[in-house]
This record gives sequence, C-alpha cells and structure tokens, in this order.
Amino acid sequence: MSDDFRIRIVREALDKYVASPSLDHIRDAAMLDRLAAEIVTELFRGDPIWRKWDLTRETFLRRAIPCWIPIDDLTAFLNEIEGPILTTTDVQSRMDMMCEDRFETYPSPAKKGFCLAIYNEEKARGTELAAIVQRITDRCAEEEMRNYEERRDRRKRELAEAAAAMEARFLSGADCKWTPVTGHEGLYCRVNGRAFRLTRDARKRHLLHRIASIEDGGFLIGCYGSRADASGILESIAFSEG
Repeated sequence: MSDDFRIRIVREALDKYVASPSLDHIRDAAMLDRLAAEIVTELFRGDPIWRKWDLTRETFLRRAIPCWIPIDDLTAFLNEIEGPILTTTDVQSRMDMMCEDRFETYPSPAKKGFCLAIYNEEKARGTELAAIVQRITDRCAEEEMRNYEERRDRRKRELAEAAAAMEARFLSGADCKWTPVTGHEGLYCRVNGRAFRLTRDARKRHLLHRIASIEDGGFLIGCYGSRADASGILESIAFSEG
C-alpha cells in the first residue's frame, strides 16, 4: 500500500467525520475512538479479500450508501469505472460489509422517501449518478442539521421550562433544589420548609445564608469553596432545631 493510498484513506475518513453538523458529535470520545479504529482497520487490513474494489469504487460506494440509490443503477455506474465487472450481489454484499464493519451506517428509513424522490427527479433530467449522490448527500446534511437544531431548541425549551418551574416552586414555599430567582442575586433553595440563599463574594467564595424571605438579608451560616460544599451541610442544618 503506497503512502499516497494511505493518505487518501485517512483524508476520506477525516472529511466524512468533520462534515458532522454537531460539534458535540465531533468531540465525542466514543466517536473519536470509532474513527481511529476505522482508519487503523483500513490502513492495516493487508491484502483485501474484496478483489474487485479499488479506492475509487469504494470511496464512491461509501458516499452512495446513505442515498438509497437503486442497486441495479448503482452497479451499472460502478461498472463504468475501470475494473472487474461487478454484479448486484458484489455491490450489495460490499455495502452490507461496510455497514457491519461500521465504516458506514445503514441507510436511514426516515430519509428513503426524499432520497428516492431526488433520485427519480434527477435521473429523469439526465443527471449523472455522481452528481445525484452529491445532491442527495447535501440534502441529507441539511436534514441532519435541521434535526440537530430542532433537538437543540427543544432541549433549550425544556431547560427553560424546568428552570421556570423550579423558580415557581421556590416562590410558592415548596421544597426545591438550587434555583435562580428573577431579579435577585445568587441561588435559592428550600429544605424542610426553610429557605437558603447562596451567593459568591469577590474572592469567588460561596456564602450560604438562611433567609426568612426573598428580600431578607439573612443569617450567614458559612463560607465555602464550592456549591457542593455548601449543599453538603444543608440537610443537617435544615432539619436541626432552631
């Protein structure tokens, strides 16, 4: 295996990986481990048992897998690339093996409808298959970004609703965990019906006060290095007499 061939393998894997719309996905340790394993497998797999497949065919097939291209048309296109004649069994089996080896994910059933709609539209116009795959790939990326933004926005709404519910719980007099209160400094919580406020001073220390009301300056219980330290003594204080 030449150095140029190895470089192309690594470049293809990295190009695919950084195309993800999610920074969380790109930074995820498990996904990085998977990427590293894929690259190592490709670089050190030795003589391939898939003898009809060169890098050009494999690269295109990987791009085509998520696109729901009809297997007969995909096979015909791959046979236009220089190399031994492929059957539909060759192509389907190689696709299945790529997915089983986790180099690619199986085509998403949720995307099948719009993938085939794009394919049929472009095929009727006479567009070549490589261009169709590119258009479908772009459309899939847009769909993934839309889904990611929907999940992100839904999560933001859920967090905002949970924060508002926690604030309302504190203001109603019910026990609750630490929560900001609109218009007031610090965090507030209530344990055993007793209210507490946690603020930070100029030295970033956490000041824990027992308060009678939201406007009350309160009684200083102690100064702590972290919120966890302050929270650790709340239960014993809240359930003590006095």
